[in-house]
Amino acid sequence: MSEAEISDSHPLRQLEQGGGLADPGMSLLVARSGVGKSAALINFALDLLLQGKQVLHFTAGMPSEKTHQYYHKIYNDYTRHYPDQKKLSWEEVYHNFIVISYLEPGNMIADLEKEISTIITSASLNPHLIVVDGLEINEQTADTLRAINRAACTHKTRILASVRIHRTADGGVDLDGPLALISSHTEHIYYLEPEPSKDRIKVDKVTNGGLTELPLYFCPHDFIFRNA
Repeated sequence: MSEAEISDSHPLRQLEQGGGLADPGMSLLVARSGVGKSAALINFALDLLLQGKQVLHFTAGMPSEKTHQYYHKIYNDYTRHYPDQKKLSWEEVYHNFIVISYLEPGNMIADLEKEISTIITSASLNPHLIVVDGLEINEQTADTLRAINRAACTHKTRILASVRIHRTADGGVDLDGPLALISSHTEHIYYLEPEPSKDRIKVDKVTNGGLTELPLYFCPHDFIFRNA
């Protein structure tokens, strides 16, 4: 099997065929709390890190040390499940990403563009992807998404962010309102939706206000994407 064939077999290639990530620009992973947004973001980061590319990871509410531990765990699952993928040692991967942790998402977004500039200059980092984890739907969402888009355009890079949506009073999921809001800021939106009957989390692409299921899913046990 050639390197190209190995690369093409990975589940994230299926997502790329469905539109992929904005390049440059902002893409969003949307889900309710506890579905696996942070782990899914790390999968995207590892897909690039294992190719020798660099990643800058911003997170709100998760300490830097815990985020590094999360990367290490998912790295082990990822490389065990996909042994044929081009891979680097954990030590090589570890030196190619930087985690910046904030207590509050508002402070993270306020500092985002300046922090990116500082890190690129002072740490000589050339991130192929910037991850922004820990956002949620609230009254600041529109301003937050504008700030992320501005940073992506300024630095001509891809930014992938997670957005938490909330349950309704009856226990359902409020999706229509959030999608109407965020769809005006990017066309690259993916919704992670638990599918209990199959013990997995399906991945939908948001298209024209509706959902199109993609031929991959996210495993809630080993926190990696798999082909459907």
